Amino acid sequence: MQTKCKIFGKSLTFFASLLTSLAVYAQSDPLLGQKAPAGTKADGKLTEWASLPLYNKSTQLHYTVANDANNIYLAFTCTDATSINKILGGGLTIAINKDGKKKEKDAAVVSYPLSGGGMRMLRGGNRQGGTNIDTAALVTSRKQIITGMKEVGITGIKDITDTLISIYNVYSLKAAMNVDSKANLIYELAIPLKLLELDASSATEIAFNVKVNGIQFNNNRMNINVDGGARSGSFDGGGMRMGGGFGGGQGMMELTTPSDFWSKYKLAKP
Repeated sequence: MQTKCKIFGKSLTFFASLLTSLAVYAQSDPLLGQKAPAGTKADGKLTEWASLPLYNKSTQLHYTVANDANNIYLAFTCTDATSINKILGGGLTIAINKDGKKKEKDAAVVSYPLSGGGMRMLRGGNRQGGTNIDTAALVTSRKQIITGMKEVGITGIKDITDTLISIYNVYSLKAAMNVDSKANLIYELAIPLKLLELDASSATEIAFNVKVNGIQFNNNRMNINVDGGARSGSFDGGGMRMGGGFGGGQGMMELTTPSDFWSKYKLAKP
């Protein structure tokens, strides 16, 4: 009898643990939707967010999604050097399908920064195993790269006929990047719901895709800036080898291969 009680007790403990895990997962489930904090701005500062509770391993992004009566907000942070360089060099693309289908067809697609903006990549930095360089220098270098990123790519939005718009635009679409004191990347995007033909009061379920684009090279060659010094790198189809002393534990295959994820989000009613 005592043995049965012990077994039953372990089962109860396991079951309670499972329920706790499920509850924690549900709290961060983007399907539930959440109201954006009052005064939320896409300014690359994250001051409104208590935390970014969601994480995707393939993109190495911590993130959250929220909305108010007017906008949907996506906020990200990244501490991985390879993923940061992929974003700065290849861009980040977000697709939102208002019909809740995990398909890019008929989706509104926003790309910021645009591919090619960060061919000035930095060795080392955040990732374990990388070459450590002066953090202050890394912060300065990444901020310099971000300063030159002024355009947003747009497709699939009826009210925006241009495929390129400025980050300072008349559509109230806001995109911003920054780095914190440890050189981690901060990314925020605010898209007016009216541009997506959505109404928060309907609590619509949408599907969204986040893609860290792989860096594309032309003519099997590129010029990069490693730790502030210009160097030329080359690769071939056999091994994609990087010349010129490019290091930091970043393989060429990692830098050129896109990574992405799909998820769903149910708009929170205002």
